[in-house]
Amino acid sequence: MHRKTYSAPLPQGATVTVNRQGERVAAWTGRDGKKKTAIVFDGQDGKPRVRLQTKTYYAKTRTSKGTVKETATGCRDKDAARAMASEVRSRTERVRAGIVSAAEDQAASHAGDRLVAVLTDFEAALRARGCGKEHIQNVKGRLDRLIKDTNTFALRDLTPARVESWLAEQASTGMAAQTRNHYRTDVVSFGNWLCRAKRLVGVNPFESIPTANVSTDRRHVRRAFTVEEATAFLHAARLRPLAEYGRLPVKGESDPANQKRTNWHLAPLTPGTIEDAAASARVKLDAGLVGRLERLGEERALIYQTLLGTGLRRVELSRVRCVDVDLDSAAIHLRPEDAKNRQGATLPLRPDLIEGLKAHLARKLADTQAVARCQIIDGKRAPIPATLPEGEKLFTTIPGMKVFDADLAAAGIAKIDGRGRVLDVHALRTTFCSWLQAAGVSLRTAQAAMRHSDPKLTACTYTDPALLDIGAAVNALPTLPDKPRPEAVRKAAGTEDMETDDFPDPNGKGKRPPAKPCTKLAPAGGFPCHSEAFPVASAKKRDFTRRRAAAAITSCPDASKAPVSSTDTGVSLEPAQGFEPWACALRKHCSTTELSWP
Repeated sequence: MHRKTYSAPLPQGATVTVNRQGERVAAWTGRDGKKKTAIVFDGQDGKPRVRLQTKTYYAKTRTSKGTVKETATGCRDKDAARAMASEVRSRTERVRAGIVSAAEDQAASHAGDRLVAVLTDFEAALRARGCGKEHIQNVKGRLDRLIKDTNTFALRDLTPARVESWLAEQASTGMAAQTRNHYRTDVVSFGNWLCRAKRLVGVNPFESIPTANVSTDRRHVRRAFTVEEATAFLHAARLRPLAEYGRLPVKGESDPANQKRTNWHLAPLTPGTIEDAAASARVKLDAGLVGRLERLGEERALIYQTLLGTGLRRVELSRVRCVDVDLDSAAIHLRPEDAKNRQGATLPLRPDLIEGLKAHLARKLADTQAVARCQIIDGKRAPIPATLPEGEKLFTTIPGMKVFDADLAAAGIAKIDGRGRVLDVHALRTTFCSWLQAAGVSLRTAQAAMRHSDPKLTACTYTDPALLDIGAAVNALPTLPDKPRPEAVRKAAGTEDMETDDFPDPNGKGKRPPAKPCTKLAPAGGFPCHSEAFPVASAKKRDFTRRRAAAAITSCPDASKAPVSSTDTGVSLEPAQGFEPWACALRKHCSTTELSWP
């Protein structure tokens, strides 16, 4: 047991004296008001420094591999530090004896680590894996809340039972199932990292936490745009920036007689008034402002059209650069670092979208060249670029939820329909997938276009059944006639080739008509202890030997014994008594059905 020594600059106000041994000693008063002394020596820079000791003890122990390891006990009391060193030595002995493995011993040594420090290491691991900044913030925020609410400080305190109890408590307070699943996913990811970092041994214990059923507790169900709604929405988005300046003031309905300014407000934009408001704004505003507002509307409509035509996510589109748009090959090259799944993709473009992007890129290049013409560098005019800069974003800003909702209202489209389904920016991606499915595109092709790893996500989550022509699919089913046709029934049953001679009438009144379907097969039960079906020869082709043979097949499973014969089961092979010659004797012995022919 020992305390480590370290050096520090000479404290201010310290007095230096020489003791009897000729050593320089500094004396000063610490922050706690206590007198302190230390040996003074000259540092490498020639300035005086003092030699101090740590307040806690360190212990030197020998590991299971025979190397000496210095361990910080964190104890100021020597006896307590000795007890911790003894525990370390006992763990080492258990590893040497083979009672526990080295991995288990290492995990046990991390059990007392503070969760705050462990989460900092986990955040660094996520950053090293290339996760996005937003994803890291979301994961860290959820884990911080979980740790705070459960009052867990050490790693050993974070148990699956405590996490599951907290999730159940959140469910009772109204947290959605999808949100609870996000917390569970983050905890499982944290546990996987702990296993990889050798801070947990064995299987991730958090994987046993059950997943909440999202289908019974969906709070935010998106729907897709119809073609008519999408057309009206793009038209409103194109006109609304300019139409906002042409709205007419109207009096408040609460007090029409009130002439104060606070009782007046601007009339909302509707599909019937948006064009008149845009025309009024063109008259009132100057040409420069009108041009900028019209440019803003065109760009906003093009953003929505790009999201509808490519299935890009809002964040992914905000990261697309101008150089990523290849108009010659009619595609957008999404870089791996810009995609959500960190995998690059090539997204084809429709001809109408290509024309809009071409005009948009031309306007951006013209604006860049106009700015360069006004710049002067070192007394000379700046060079005019022939192309857009490599890092130039395709769209400077992507509309948020407020702008999207205002465009919906101007188009006369309800944000929430009668079934509680919602339209938001991400619903444009749902619309892209639903339109693909409605056009008859195969599921595998739609999955590749959506860049999904699971086809269930494409078929169930991102496909709106309301846009599918289910009525036409139902009408394609065959029509059922009112009455069945006898010859069709016999043909379907396989009895059209049977002769009536094979079925004599038991009353002696002639030939018996063919029996119902399945007369060529012995009856087979669909339940345990019933016989299996097997073919039986017709009456004309049976010889004497086959007439006296009895067939018995059991369907009761018996894994412990081999199949037994009729003699073993007690089934008689003698002809049945008391039946007409044409009939077969049917006997059932527990699990065996016997057919005997006279």
